[in-house]
Amino acid sequence: MNLYVQFVKNNLDQRPEEIAANICKVFPEITLNEASDAFRHLIRPSGGAEYAALIEADTSTISTEHDTAVEAASYQAWLLRLAFPQTEAADIAQAIHVSYTSLTSVQMTLVLKHGEPYPVFPDLTPEATASVLIRPEVGYGQPPAVAQALHLSGVFPECPHALDTAKVLKSAHVFPQLDKEAMKNALQSAQFNDTEIAEALAALYPDPIVLQPPSGLSLQYDAIQQRVEATWQASVLPPALQGKTALYSIRLYSAGYTDQTAAQMDGLTNPEAQLTLDNGQPFAEGDQYSAQVKVTVEGYSSDWSTHSSPVTIIGLQPPQQVAIAVQSDSTLLLSWSPLAGTTDFQIRVTNEAGQPIDLQPKYAISGNEGKVDMTLLPRPARYNAQVRGMFQVQAGPWSAPVPFTNGKSGLEANFSINPPQLHGFGMVHSDGAFENDHIKLGISQNVTLSFNWDAAAHTSDTAALSLSALVSRTSEGEGYSPITISVNGNTVITDYTIPGGGYGAYPNFFIIPPVYLFQGANQLQIQTSPAARTYLWLYNLNLKIFRYVQENDVADFSKNPPAVNQNLRLIENSGEFAGDHIRIGNNDSVAVEFGSGEFQNQFGHILFSVYGLVSRSSESEGYSPITLTVNGQPIISNFTVPGAGFAPHLIQFVIPSSQLANGTNTARLQVAPDARTFFWLYNLQITRLTYYQETASCNLSTNPPATHNVSVQRNDGRFAGDHFVYYRNGTFQASMEFQQGYAFPIVVNYNGLVSRNGNQAGKAPVEISFNDQPLAANYTFPGAGFGYVDSYFAAAIPILRPGANTTSLIVNADSVTLFWLRGLKIYQLQGGDGL
Repeated sequence: MNLYVQFVKNNLDQRPEEIAANICKVFPEITLNEASDAFRHLIRPSGGAEYAALIEADTSTISTEHDTAVEAASYQAWLLRLAFPQTEAADIAQAIHVSYTSLTSVQMTLVLKHGEPYPVFPDLTPEATASVLIRPEVGYGQPPAVAQALHLSGVFPECPHALDTAKVLKSAHVFPQLDKEAMKNALQSAQFNDTEIAEALAALYPDPIVLQPPSGLSLQYDAIQQRVEATWQASVLPPALQGKTALYSIRLYSAGYTDQTAAQMDGLTNPEAQLTLDNGQPFAEGDQYSAQVKVTVEGYSSDWSTHSSPVTIIGLQPPQQVAIAVQSDSTLLLSWSPLAGTTDFQIRVTNEAGQPIDLQPKYAISGNEGKVDMTLLPRPARYNAQVRGMFQVQAGPWSAPVPFTNGKSGLEANFSINPPQLHGFGMVHSDGAFENDHIKLGISQNVTLSFNWDAAAHTSDTAALSLSALVSRTSEGEGYSPITISVNGNTVITDYTIPGGGYGAYPNFFIIPPVYLFQGANQLQIQTSPAARTYLWLYNLNLKIFRYVQENDVADFSKNPPAVNQNLRLIENSGEFAGDHIRIGNNDSVAVEFGSGEFQNQFGHILFSVYGLVSRSSESEGYSPITLTVNGQPIISNFTVPGAGFAPHLIQFVIPSSQLANGTNTARLQVAPDARTFFWLYNLQITRLTYYQETASCNLSTNPPATHNVSVQRNDGRFAGDHFVYYRNGTFQASMEFQQGYAFPIVVNYNGLVSRNGNQAGKAPVEISFNDQPLAANYTFPGAGFGYVDSYFAAAIPILRPGANTTSLIVNADSVTLFWLRGLKIYQLQGGDGL
């Protein structure tokens, strides 16, 4: 006999509630289950003989009528409540369940809800009771047991019907996920009749209202009204919604762009619609559109219907029987049959895939013929020519494409088959391992190809390299395999990572400077980095001829004496010849004269290119900044050519026609007076840019800045009337979009000034970059702060990316005065030397 039971037996002369209260005082460590076991001896200490004496004779208030198990358990639960007044119902139920394992869920409910004279939890709600019963330690976790307890116990007047019991069963803390079939079984076990069960199930598990999408959607194009007319069958509504108003919505999509809505109408009461484009533009001849429709009634909506059959925008007809009458190296003559109602004709050139090329050639129309100037078309390449009529109301559709080839075929290496298919190339070396449709190159591996170059036949040309590749991915994400491309040992680009994240072969375009190309045999090499962690997958490469708009004027210092183009005159040369370059010391300079009055015109800008390096000092970087001036006006001051002196770099600057004179112009390169090493100059070039177009801008003379085709990503400046001011590390950043395959440099034009320091010139040098590649560092805007100055910087093709591109201007951390920025313009050069 344990100590707690002995305590109860020794105190049978006391009232039960006194025993219950005192046992916890005497034994503060006693648990609920230990007390429950001891209290059983107050009920039947000698096998039940004293039961009637220990509980009062009047048990009429106990609802169980002679259910001695319920009476005994209730009496025991009452004592436990007296001993542990803060204990929750679930804990009491668990203790009673240990002592009376055979109690049903109905009996346990009667115990928990027992009232006077031995109240346990008489105010327990149906939901609270159910949540106690389903506790694992209590043991009535099945829906039928809970349903029986709620209905058959008779202690819940708030649950007279099957629906009331069903709502408790499906409540959040009981069986919220109870399905319809399980609910039916539970209610049947609680002895509800079939009618009540059906009503409860209908209320809690209503049949869903399903609206079917409208059918029979058909589209027609009204060429006169210039709109798409849509009709469909009226929806048949389910019984629950009959008599309600059906509202229709329709969406129009351009074929192939089903994620972009071209037009939408909502709230239509009739099954028809007349659609025009949401952007306000007219429908274009030949375009195709499809549509979807849905119905909404009283908050219920159907899915969108399947796409309709497409409608083609047909009204005006294209020219017929378009043909090439004559083709020469520079001219294409097209002819076509007469087309009534036209006021004029237009001609366009597309690539082999049918996409219009960026730089459209000039043409002249005469009747039903068109003469196309092919001089500026990159070659060799295959194209298509198309013609369309211009009518009074709009342009007509383009004719069927007429294919033609401009120049001879380019050189190609196709690595998607094994062995690779070479056209115009010879294989010198390949570390690549063929795999499915590509070769893969690992760490420090390369592919080297040979090709011939006829410099005499391409005096106005250079070569454009097109490379299709990807960087293989790792299990965690993007891989890493930068490449270096070189021609005859001269680096075209180094540590270049193929864009695209490794999700597919990506086209990349690089222009090979003419100085890299030799007469006769040449070698092209693609080399992976020694730091690569994954593979480079190489699919294809092409080497095509790329034509200048005009020849460069070149001063070549790799020869002694320097080889100077007839349009240039070398008027000063302080450099010393050193093998394949001249070296220029501190404060020394090189100057050339050029031009004869043709520069003052709309497209009279020039590209000033310098190819050189800063010589090293033993094992460390040297220091030899340069300043470039044209007609005494600084283009860039104290600029350090990047590359740390390991290889020459090409730097380019655009000089606007406003800085050029009618007649002779002078360009000068001067080494800084504080230079500590030499500047090595290999060549400089003057290239006339005959097509120069502004395509994007940001006007910072207003607040907020007014933008055109650019998006301001960051602006640390403070607006000050007609400009923004920036101090140390202040940054302006903007982004713009370029099409894939754009094959000319981008010119970045910033308009600003360095604020003055009292009566002296201020100090606020800046860094200009494009796609995180520096175009100029420690650059000081000229003009000494007396007025805003335009500064032009060229971003070479390898820096450019298809899609989003970013330019940044950052004020140096050591600036003393403020930098004032008033504008940004982006120019696309569709000509020049293509570098």
